[in-house]
Amino acid sequence: MDLTNLLVALLIFLAFIVLRRAASYVVLGTMRHLAKKTRTELDDQVVDTIEAPARLVPVVMAFSLRCNTWPLKMWRRRFY
Repeated sequence: MDLTNLLVALLIFLAFIVLRRAASYVVLGTMRHLAKKTRTELDDQVVDTIEAPARLVPVVMAFSLRCNTWPLKMWRRRFY
């Protein structure tokens, strides 16, 4: 593996970790704020339930992006 590819992979991963923190702070914080304004507890429970999966979305996106940009020559030799 080329050092450049490794650095690009690391930068993509770190960028999406930062994006994860920012997105979860803004989106989940806004959802939690709006849910607290209502009279029911159901929306508070929904926000609590989707919090963990929602934080994984940027990490999965980073993994998918990196897999799509990965050079496939190495994998073709191993499996075909």
